[in-house]
Amino acid sequence: MSIELDVQWPYVFTRFDGIQTLPELDAYIARMDAEVHRREQPYVGVTYLKKYSRDKEVVERMQKWMAATRKLTREHCVAIAMVNSSTGFRFLLSAIFVIQSMPCPYDVCGTFDEALAFVQKHANKRGLALTAPTRPWPDLP
Repeated sequence: MSIELDVQWPYVFTRFDGIQTLPELDAYIARMDAEVHRREQPYVGVTYLKKYSRDKEVVERMQKWMAATRKLTREHCVAIAMVNSSTGFRFLLSAIFVIQSMPCPYDVCGTFDEALAFVQKHANKRGLALTAPTRPWPDLP
């Protein structure tokens, strides 16, 4: 699978590694809706963007879903940290989100530890207690 979801509530870990297909994206969306959004409770997200699809249909499907869940994300997602080891990619992603803002606090980080520190800071501000999660993937920088 090129998209993996590891829910360690209130942590939601996602890993993109490969060329995502529409069926894989739809399965991921269904799991996110069922395991995360339906709870309607505060959570933090850490997304590992190792390798991702640039396929127009996949990107458009992701954009539609993000627009459809924007209100839920704004209300319940305390913060999202995206992890990628490429400085150039992190800069590009940050620039994209300046144009198309995220509905919650976000950061593009180089490591898992940086991502955890970012979401922890925002969880503290919102009164969401976080314990140390299990590292979801061994190759996560």
